[in-house]
Amino acid sequence: MTVFNTRMVPGLALGLGLAACRLLPAEGETAAPPAGATKSDSSSSRLEDLLQFFDGSSMHGQLRQMNREGGVRWQHPFAGQPLNLKPDNLAWIRFSGSQTLRTQSKPTCRFRFRNGDEVLGNLTLVDQDKIQLQTWFGDRLVAPRDTVKSIVFLSPDFAVLYEGPTSLEGWVHGRQPGRWDYRAGALVCTNVALVGRDLKLSRPVCMSFDLAWTSQFSLTIALYASVFDRLDYSANSYHIYLAPGFVSAQRVIAGRGSATLGQAQLPSLLSANRAHMEIRIDKEEGSVAIWLDGALVQRWSDDIGGSGQGTGITLYSQMDGPVVKISNLIIAQGTGQLENLEETKAPVKEDIVHFANHDKAVGTLHGIREGQLWFAVPQAQFQVPLPRVTQIVFRDAAIQEAPRGPWEVRAYLAGGGALSFLLDKWDETSVSGTSAVFGRLAFSPRSIRQLQFNLDRREILTGPGDDAMEDLFDMKDPNE
Repeated sequence: MTVFNTRMVPGLALGLGLAACRLLPAEGETAAPPAGATKSDSSSSRLEDLLQFFDGSSMHGQLRQMNREGGVRWQHPFAGQPLNLKPDNLAWIRFSGSQTLRTQSKPTCRFRFRNGDEVLGNLTLVDQDKIQLQTWFGDRLVAPRDTVKSIVFLSPDFAVLYEGPTSLEGWVHGRQPGRWDYRAGALVCTNVALVGRDLKLSRPVCMSFDLAWTSQFSLTIALYASVFDRLDYSANSYHIYLAPGFVSAQRVIAGRGSATLGQAQLPSLLSANRAHMEIRIDKEEGSVAIWLDGALVQRWSDDIGGSGQGTGITLYSQMDGPVVKISNLIIAQGTGQLENLEETKAPVKEDIVHFANHDKAVGTLHGIREGQLWFAVPQAQFQVPLPRVTQIVFRDAAIQEAPRGPWEVRAYLAGGGALSFLLDKWDETSVSGTSAVFGRLAFSPRSIRQLQFNLDRREILTGPGDDAMEDLFDMKDPNE
């Protein structure tokens, strides 16, 4: 006899509400799982998708379809029929097996928008009112110029080296008794432990990830590491030290120990338990930059010489007790000249253009077309071939943001980027909706690695070792 056991999760009634999701099947459907079902039965490799609610409860399974009339239909591996959920208290869905879609040409630009979206693609035109770009999900997209925050021109060798995690495969554990674990799309550690990986790093690198923690923590990230089971001080590399309220950067110099490049305060982390971090290192130019939640924190110059020799990374959690979780980890190389990236939270009153020779112009961007940029400064107007430009930062624009409902979602894309839109419908072959930037959109859901709901809310962080919060449904056969 197979038992369908729904275990009560602490805070479930308050966090979700009875109206937030239909845990019972629709009329005429049966709640019993198929006869003889076992945990090895699976109709799809996507049954390892994970749905999380705002109170921290989570549920494995597969997204079947979504639309604003019928809600979210979710198939749990041991439910006979899909569950019908409302989006009001959904935090996100993380998809296993997402794929970067192949395109005829590599992206040459990274576009950042004022609503938090980020798109990789190719720039075709800028005028007084709009920009035009090509992406894998639209051959000729047009966006109002006021919605664009910046354009970064990628180097020709741009490539995503790693995106995940999806398992522990390829990661090397350190020599400490503790271990990093893989749980539902994240690397998780609760003790002193190290894990490393060879990524064949060679050029400028950008490492971006979501970091979450439950209490005071200490995390060291080594880039251009030569060995992956310990922190190595015998070869040149870079070490980034993170703790609540604080970050520092060090250069390890072969045979001479380490030298501090600089440190910065992160006061916003003292009252938070999660953040989006970016570490950007250009060892040839001698530049190290730290970004927090989309804003530049600090950039340091490395004039020591003898740049990092290794090709991998290590993650070293240095405290027992706190939960440290790293997810949505993307490591790319060839991302551009990092010393020119000057997006901060300070007001930008005029357009700014950075050039390959490290010069900078502040004034008015008149337009870009046919591979040429037209720009005006108080003293003159000039024209520059686009290959000489490394970044454009647009002057601030007053954008009124309306409150966002639960069907306003943000899709985090395989290969990098994020796109928000009002979702119309989703099935196994297509997702469609309306973007505040691009208008109507339709593309393949296979390219989405995570879908975030309720963009103006934040979910509760729970300890990954808490089995009661690991899965909302504990369905098991008592005869096993």
